This record gives sequence, C-alpha cells and structure tokens, in this order.
Amino acid sequence: MSLAANIQLQLGDEELMAHFSVGDIFGETFAIAERAWAAVLLYVVVSTGLNVFLELAFGETLGLWSSSLAGLVLGYALMGHVMKREGLPFAGMSVFLLVVYLVATLVSSIAIFIGTLLLVVPGLLLLARWSLVPTMIIGRGMGMLQAFSESWRATRSKQWTLVGFYVLLILAFVLLLALVGGGFAGVEIAAGDGEDVLATGSPAGVLVEAVGSFFGSLFACSNVALYVLLVERGHEEEAIFA
Repeated sequence: MSLAANIQLQLGDEELMAHFSVGDIFGETFAIAERAWAAVLLYVVVSTGLNVFLELAFGETLGLWSSSLAGLVLGYALMGHVMKREGLPFAGMSVFLLVVYLVATLVSSIAIFIGTLLLVVPGLLLLARWSLVPTMIIGRGMGMLQAFSESWRATRSKQWTLVGFYVLLILAFVLLLALVGGGFAGVEIAAGDGEDVLATGSPAGVLVEAVGSFFGSLFACSNVALYVLLVERGHEEEAIFA
C-alpha cells in the first residue's frame, strides 16, 4: 500500500465522517428500496401472510418464534437479491451461508437484548457495530467470527451516526405502529364493540403485521445501504489514493 493510502487510512476517518450522516443512510436505504420495489413488496406480502398464518396455526408463543424465524429467512433472501441486483459482491444463496447468517443473527440478537436491558445504550452500540455482519456473510461469504470482526472494524468511527440512525428508525416504527393500532383501538372503543379489532387475522391485525413487515424490509435494505456506504465507498476511496 502506498504512503498516500496509509495517510488516507490514518487521517481519513474525520473526512469520511463529514460525508456519512444519518440522512445519507436513510437516503441510500430508500433509494435501494425504490429500485428493488418489487422484491420489497413481495417480501411484505409473503412475510405478512406467513406471520398471520403461523400465529393462527401455532398460537401466540410458538407462532411468534416460528414467524421470527421465517422473517429471518425472508430477510436473508431479500438482502441477497438486493445485493446481487445492485451489482455488489454476492457469495450466492446456500444452506451453509443461511445457517451462518441465522446463528450470527441469534448471537447478536441475544447480546443486543442483554445490552438493551442493562442501560439501552450498550444494546444500541452493539446494533451499530454489528450492522454489517449480515452483508459480510451474504456478500463476501465470511464466517461468523470474521463477519463480526470486520463489521466491528468498519464501523469504529461511525458508531454514533449509526446509533442515531437506528434510534430514528425504531422511533418511526413505534410511532407508525402506535398510530395504526391506536386508530383501530379508538374505533373499537367508540363503537362499544367487545371484539378485539387487533386480533390476529382481523383486518386491523393484518395491517399491523404489514407495518412490521414493511419495516423489516427497510431494515434489510438499510443493511445493504450501510454496506455500500461503509465498505464499497471506502474501497473506492482507498483505490483513488493507492
């Protein structure tokens, strides 16, 4: 590596930070989702239908676990499709990579959950620092430990920007969910109807599931967006100074 490249790697973090904002992440996420609108729509429809079916078939607890697993598999397929469509490195779809992806997601989810229970912020930091794990596995075919390590390294100087992005994304999800759920609950109270309008399989319940599926698709697209912004853009800038 040339001296110029070394200087870029040592001093470039501050410069790159100026070109990496929460707005950049949202912009790239929605641009990717718009280009892959058909896949996103298919994800939302299939995910919503599966969630409703599994919860009706297996009950609340088992249905929730099975629908969560189905959501992870669908997310894996969506990210793989989007990365391939965007012309990004793509290791292919295989059972082995799917298992690595599922195990890595389980490990990170447990750690993030524990961190969130402690003081919230540790959980958000872990979510930010491991945000590239799925795309490192799907895109570059990395093993779980290597994906965690590379994601941790690539997000080192951008962690607070990533935390800000995830806080806003989560708040948007909660707000929209509250508006949808609260609106239907208000209708139920006004009508004096004893039925639960948000019950699984009801029109309102399906709509709530659809909101969750939509944000699931945005989360998957944001993973690809972060890969583009933090990995691909970084490689391009290194090449310029090489």
